Amino acid sequence: MIYRIFVEKKDNLHAKKVKEDIRNLLKISVDDVRSFIRYDAEGMTAEEFASAVPCVFSEPPVDDVYLEKVEIDKSYSVFAVAYLTGQYDQRADSAAQCVQLLTQKERPLIKCATVYAVKGADVKSSSGCFSFSMIFSFLA
Repeated sequence: MIYRIFVEKKDNLHAKKVKEDIRNLLKISVDDVRSFIRYDAEGMTAEEFASAVPCVFSEPPVDDVYLEKVEIDKSYSVFAVAYLTGQYDQRADSAAQCVQLLTQKERPLIKCATVYAVKGADVKSSSGCFSFSMIFSFLA
């Protein structure tokens, strides 16, 4: 079974920096940006996954964790950025190694992606391009 988890920092400084970069570099005003790390884990039991969530995939004092799906308001445009098949993903590899050490079993298959939710970027910019397309190209 494949388990999915979304992790968002409580004080999401990365999302704040992305919002400032969009404003300063792309000259696009957005209302809000949220940033999540999505983990897909396969090859482990539900108990092993539950034990790995607080010590491998997240830090409970500083992270909000969403299992399977995250509720995002309809006013946000959402997209994910992930490594292509064959590209090395250090975050996924490190997480798989940590889970293997935790469970003392075979290494699970873990895939990661960064999910962005952008609010207020669906209007055309001053250059005539769609703002969301420019933001996607910038972050991808």
